[in-house]
Amino acid sequence: MRRQSGFGLVEVFISFLLVAGTAGVLLQLHKVYLEYTRDGGYREVALRLAESKVDEVRNTGSISAFNSLPASGNEQRTINNMDYDITWDISSVGSLLEKEVEVEVSWSIDSDVQTVSLSSRVTPNLLVTEGPFGNIGDGASPGGGTGPQVQYTPGSIPDIVAVVTDPDTGIKQETTKPAPDVQNNDDDVVVSFDSIIYDGSNNRLIQSDTRTVYCSCDYQNGLQSTRRPARPYSLPNGVYWFEGLSEEKEWGDSDNPDCTVCCNDHFDVGSSSLFEDNFNQFNQGHGHYINAISPASAGQEYLESCRMLRIDGFFRVMPDWNLIALNIFPPSYLTDADNVQLYQQYIEDVVQEYVTIQKSGLPSTTYQPDSFQVWLSANGDTADFESLTELFIASYQLAARAIYVDLMPQSLLDAIDFSDDNWLTKVSFNEVNTTLLANWRVEDGDDDYLEVTNEPVETIVDPDNNFFGTYSRGYVTTLQESASAAAQPRVFATMTRYNSGLTGQDPISPFDAGTLFETSLTLSVSSGSALTTFISGKIECLTVQGNGTTPVACKSQDFNNTVATPDGNGSCTIRKDSDPATAFYECTVTAGQAVTITFTNNQPSSDFVFNPSSVNLTTTQVNNNTDIPCVMQINNNITNFVTYSCQP
Repeated sequence: MRRQSGFGLVEVFISFLLVAGTAGVLLQLHKVYLEYTRDGGYREVALRLAESKVDEVRNTGSISAFNSLPASGNEQRTINNMDYDITWDISSVGSLLEKEVEVEVSWSIDSDVQTVSLSSRVTPNLLVTEGPFGNIGDGASPGGGTGPQVQYTPGSIPDIVAVVTDPDTGIKQETTKPAPDVQNNDDDVVVSFDSIIYDGSNNRLIQSDTRTVYCSCDYQNGLQSTRRPARPYSLPNGVYWFEGLSEEKEWGDSDNPDCTVCCNDHFDVGSSSLFEDNFNQFNQGHGHYINAISPASAGQEYLESCRMLRIDGFFRVMPDWNLIALNIFPPSYLTDADNVQLYQQYIEDVVQEYVTIQKSGLPSTTYQPDSFQVWLSANGDTADFESLTELFIASYQLAARAIYVDLMPQSLLDAIDFSDDNWLTKVSFNEVNTTLLANWRVEDGDDDYLEVTNEPVETIVDPDNNFFGTYSRGYVTTLQESASAAAQPRVFATMTRYNSGLTGQDPISPFDAGTLFETSLTLSVSSGSALTTFISGKIECLTVQGNGTTPVACKSQDFNNTVATPDGNGSCTIRKDSDPATAFYECTVTAGQAVTITFTNNQPSSDFVFNPSSVNLTTTQVNNNTDIPCVMQINNNITNFVTYSCQP
């Protein structure tokens, strides 16, 4: 029988089963692989959505917006026909510049809900121009980085006094001269000045653009979402303010754009006693008044005064000013650098004393430290101060200077350690020249010996060059000799402690009127006339390198041959400044007489010229040592050198 070869039916069937089983397994594996690929794609999209939400929080664009982010939120996104539900929670982490962001993204596949969660701590990415008072980017950032360096020209004594806040780095703080703007709209008043913080190289670190407004407002019906007071936060070089959070509360309005925000926002939050809900911790839930006496209600016009600060480009309402010290200085006292140094120490001591009181509780509304003159008797030499209070028959400009210290939340107070050399950088304070804003008077009987001006506040157009020339306050004219100690007259300066005081206007409420701050200075009048007086002005210098025509800053030795010569009797010296490109002409001249000072260079071959070549000072400028012009010393090889000038 012939033998057959090949596969039998059973073998074929078994082979088919093996192939089918293997194919099934492979198909199942392929299905699982496709599902994993699909799910991985969904998960990757969800993760990217979560990361995008975190980046969105990080790139809010401004500190105030970052701080005002809602605590939670949700949204839905559809990508490649899949719906993703995104929810997030945002919470602060100890610092106002750090947030905890928790994001959850969910989607559903065949009723099976899948989720991806992401948690991250973020700080805001800021523009270079963002930061404290809207201008920290000029030299620093909250994160400690640096931006472009912007030079600042410090103000000159006696009108501006700088305070060293960090001795180790040479950081200083000063306030420019207040410039009132009296408007025709219901006699509203806006007083503007800047508070500048700058380093030892005169690089501007922080600039606060400040306004204090005095307004007539219209009391509105009902509630509206307006802002609470701005909130403080401590940065390495100074204190930064965030705009206040929104709140439904009473409100007012004004058709004057400079007053609208003040009228809108300057209402406390109901009956709340929380620090962040009240503009003045001494007067929580403050009322509004028609004439500082009669309470106002909806539909009526009332008086209002606000402290404003530019934050993120917009003026926002700050906690009220808080005046803690007011002093009168005799003529020319602060033209002496040694006297200025004593006053700077007084400022530091007074601020420390007030912060110490704050650390243990709310200070009294009647707090008043020792006057500078009393402090001086224990900490310095009073001879110069007292000699300058002895006046002859002439006219003199007195000076009033105020120290303001903000009430701060306990968290900021706890961070102030007086053993740290830079503790002043953690305090929100301002030292302000209030000569033209304080109210001046002499008492009956004393007006036999002298009189003092107290003219209405007017708009000062050019505070740098004509600060005292628009209207007069604190200008004393002696009338006759005060022959005995009993007859020594006193001059008084008075301000309200809060916002209206920095506008030179009347109080806005019974509380405002009941918290006046008054100080006085005792003077004596001798017969005869003062023989000489001291004046000082600034010289700025530009030169060239080699045969160039491009201006560069001078060196200290460029002032070696500079000469200032007064006409008539008197003499001048040139004092070099710590800034090599700056010097001062300091002259002793006849009191009570106008004088012309001429500037020359005693080196015959010198290329330096002066713009102007001479300055003409009036009797008022001579007697008061105020508004003394700046002179530009400039190399005549500089292109268009005649167009250069400088500011006092």
